[in-house]
Order: sequence, then structure tokens, then C-alpha cells
Amino acid sequence: MTQEQLERFFKVVERARMGDNAAKEILLVILETERRPAILSKLSDGDVRPVDRPDAHHDVIVKIHQNIHRLQVTRAYFRYEDRIIKDVCARWRRTYWSLGESLEVARQTSM
Repeated sequence: MTQEQLERFFKVVERARMGDNAAKEILLVILETERRPAILSKLSDGDVRPVDRPDAHHDVIVKIHQNIHRLQVTRAYFRYEDRIIKDVCARWRRTYWSLGESLEVARQTSM
């Protein structure tokens, strides 16, 4: 992101954080388009299988949308997003484990 895009993004996050529903909808579009490659990459690093990444991406977006009001400092958004992604990855790894798959199998299929 350029500095100008980053400033625009933070303005949207600030308005969404304050409860502006229009800004929340704009944030959803940004997460679906501009932030999608970064989020999918982090999901891959978190051992989420390629077939499950679209669902995990949706989970991340829903959690951000539902909980954006909890973000206390707008500039901390990316740490907030990382924390949510890590939580979603852990949930998917638990799912793999509960289905009797080792983490090594999940890692091999995620490459």
C-alpha cells in the first residue's frame, strides 16, 4: 500500500471502529479485494489447507467486521488483524486434529 492508500484505509477503519455502518461495508470490500492476498498468505503460513483458505478468509472477515468496535487504536489495526488470523488458523488446525489428521499431513497438503 502506498502512504496515501494507507491513510485512506486508516480513515475507513477509524469510522468503522466508531460504528459507522457505511464504513464497515467499505471495510468489507477492502478486506475482500485489497487485503485478500495478504490474508490468504498469512492463512497459508498458519497451515490452513488451500481448499480451506476461502472459508478461513471468510471467517477472518466476519470476525473483523463483528469486532472492529473493540479495536482501541486505529493504527494497531494490522496487529489486530494478525491476532484474528492466528485465532482462525488455530481453529482450523484443531479441526484437522479432531478429524485425526496429523499436523504434518495438514502442512504437506497446504503447500
